[in-house]
Amino acid sequence: MSERWLQVLGAGPWQLPVIRCAQALGLRVLAVDREPGRPGFELADRHALCDLMDAEGQTRLAREHRVQGVLQPTSDIGVAAAAAAAEDLGLPGPGRRAASLACDKGALFEAARAAGLAERRSERLQAGAPQPSWNGPCVVKPVDNQGGRGVSQVLRPQDLQAALQRAAANSRSGRLLVDEWLMGDEYILDGLVQRGQLHALGLARKRRDPDNPTVAVGIDYLVGAEREALLTRMMPPMQALIEQANWGSSLLHAELIDAPQGLQLIDLAARGGGAMIMSHALPALLEADIGELAVRLALGEPVQVPRTPRLAVCIEFLRCPPGRFEAFEGLEALREQPGIVAVHQAAKSGQMVGIALDKDARPGWLICIGSDLATARDEAERARRSLRVRLQGVDPSLALA
Repeated sequence: MSERWLQVLGAGPWQLPVIRCAQALGLRVLAVDREPGRPGFELADRHALCDLMDAEGQTRLAREHRVQGVLQPTSDIGVAAAAAAAEDLGLPGPGRRAASLACDKGALFEAARAAGLAERRSERLQAGAPQPSWNGPCVVKPVDNQGGRGVSQVLRPQDLQAALQRAAANSRSGRLLVDEWLMGDEYILDGLVQRGQLHALGLARKRRDPDNPTVAVGIDYLVGAEREALLTRMMPPMQALIEQANWGSSLLHAELIDAPQGLQLIDLAARGGGAMIMSHALPALLEADIGELAVRLALGEPVQVPRTPRLAVCIEFLRCPPGRFEAFEGLEALREQPGIVAVHQAAKSGQMVGIALDKDARPGWLICIGSDLATARDEAERARRSLRVRLQGVDPSLALA
């Protein structure tokens, strides 16, 4: 049997589990990144340097190496190029149309409105254009970035201009979106699309950071009747969006708000979730290897949708008082405790911490599991309280994580 190759866009730490998974399935892996010396280069069977947004370059590499699949597993940066390369070579993937919606919040809004998932006020504008008239609370964001970078909640008209400037500084195209601020619970839908059919994997409620409500301090995966009732409402319009986008096959990560005017789609990604959702949270929830699902979808192989979850999972994001970070004390001791699925320190020594302005600014997190959500949350709270954060010049006893 001839060798089968998978092209993985990105060779950083978050791509390593997928590279290992592909190799465990008997595949050879071509890892592609724009930076030399990435850890995935040593692990992969071959590697190449190419910008992750270079669709022509990624297509050329896929053709040269005769790959059977192209995959960007966890980051929006290479989603459009991966989809274009796969489509040009007749390989499975979400497709250009789906990738374009997932990478452009302005285009996504119009598609969501057609599917009944965007009944709210919204304006698109170019950076430097006259400031829009806006009387109520809103959120300002770049249309082409991820992780909450450049996103601001605006409660007062006099703060709108600064929010527009911040969004523009985080946009490659200079295109911005001003969206009505929505009240209501915010949810994450993790799913997979197999030949145009959407299947739910996990459904979670986000807990907003009181200091910056555009960022979550916790993610609670639901089980039982609450999960099923929400999916009954959520899946039909999401399936309509999938069909409108001519979505092929891939993982999916969506964020929605259950607002007074109905379910509102806020964001959509044609990939697995970050913050170890794909690598740890969902596998613990479903007792399934989500990386394997991503690989098989990229190859066009049929996948079996994991069973309905019976355990609950929560992600608890750690918070720090303002200061210059040195280390978390007690983090390593948590790794072996029952109920702790994963522990991650994101902050580096010397980094300034405090209120998280975006998702990448969160200093770390815990993933915990329990027989029900209350048990998982209790486990996370006990673990969080056992930690201390060491800041330069601050007594650790005074600096709770």
